[in-house]
Amino acid sequence: LRLLLEHKQGAIVQQPKDLARQLYEWARATGKLGGVFTLAELEDDGPLAGADARLRTAALDALEAADRCAVFTGATSAEAGVKFFREE
Repeated sequence: LRLLLEHKQGAIVQQPKDLARQLYEWARATGKLGGVFTLAELEDDGPLAGADARLRTAALDALEAADRCAVFTGATSAEAGVKFFREE
């Protein structure tokens, strides 16, 4: 699955696994591991800002499949959330 992500210098191609890695690294670097955050919070700050909804979903699915997070569904991004698991 390859999706385009808008960038200031044009369109770049980003893989969901790359965004998943960036998101988890960002969560680690900012002390968010172990915390629960709404998608709205993650869209406002961090690697999900400006990400296509399909790319975002695929990246979160990849993190969840790798047991790095749990995704909680909701009707809106203010109700949906993510819990980042700490590394063992």
